[in-house]
Amino acid sequence: MIISPATHGLHGADHVQLYAGFDRHQAIDKLHLKSPIDRRTLNDMVSAGIARLYSFQHDDGGWGWWQDDPSRVFMTSYVVSGLGQAKASWEVDNNTIEKGRNWLKAALAAHPNMVADLRAYLVYALATTGGAPRESLDKTWESRGQLSDEGLALAGLALDAAGDGRAKEAASLLEKKVKTNDTDAYWTGSYDALMEYRDDTSDETTALAVKLLVRQDRASGLLPKAVQWLGKHRSGDYWDSTKQTAMVTGGLTDYLALSGELANSSDVEVLVNGVSMGKRHYGPGDSFTLPWRIRVSAAQAGSGGPRHRPQERRRHYVLGR
Repeated sequence: MIISPATHGLHGADHVQLYAGFDRHQAIDKLHLKSPIDRRTLNDMVSAGIARLYSFQHDDGGWGWWQDDPSRVFMTSYVVSGLGQAKASWEVDNNTIEKGRNWLKAALAAHPNMVADLRAYLVYALATTGGAPRESLDKTWESRGQLSDEGLALAGLALDAAGDGRAKEAASLLEKKVKTNDTDAYWTGSYDALMEYRDDTSDETTALAVKLLVRQDRASGLLPKAVQWLGKHRSGDYWDSTKQTAMVTGGLTDYLALSGELANSSDVEVLVNGVSMGKRHYGPGDSFTLPWRIRVSAAQAGSGGPRHRPQERRRHYVLGR
């Protein structure tokens, strides 16, 4: 969701929703998809959302969940990173970003023993919006033994943005920590150190791992497996939360830009216990079509489950109930 001019009041979650909006619409541009929203409307919506973020920046340069609460490391990193990402497609005030970056640098100096994952995200935000201090990159890497899988992916992405060769080593370490089988690959997380509460963060962790591998080991056989796993773990149209959905959208976009899968055409047949329930053709222009829904009675389903028979060209499908 993108914040629109008609929104009355703003709560902290809107920061996260706007970031998700950047990801979604940059995915449309990066993958050359036809947007379901016309460009003028889209630009107006994003511009209004960016203006709201400006209004929520604190006097010290940081952001919190509200206009009048203390600035927070995670939220400031999140907004700075999001605004930096938005600059690729929309006009963003450089002074606003720079004030946020200065707040983050001051936070690094004030908290030398910052939680390792949180430091990795802060350094990632700096590295992707103009550069991170060399000593902060070094300290992040030196603390890699304290990082979760998500923190290691963020550290690798920060090093990659800085053109630091240690990013490849981070990718190699991450590949060794993967959980995998014949069809799937994923990385786990059970505590969100960025937002400081216990939660299953496996979706965003896997997506960030995908982003790093796309940059550092694009021939890795883990990539299509991880994308397959992400597809299976979607809850309807999203992944667990707005924040995780934004992270997953970014990872999938990078992978799809690399693989070129959306340029393919596929013919799909759904079988239940060997009986065809329907066939459908998917082409490059079908990315925003409504889900294909097939009604299967209990008698037809029996003890079996649905199977799909696609062409040899790679596409990812999610079979839901």
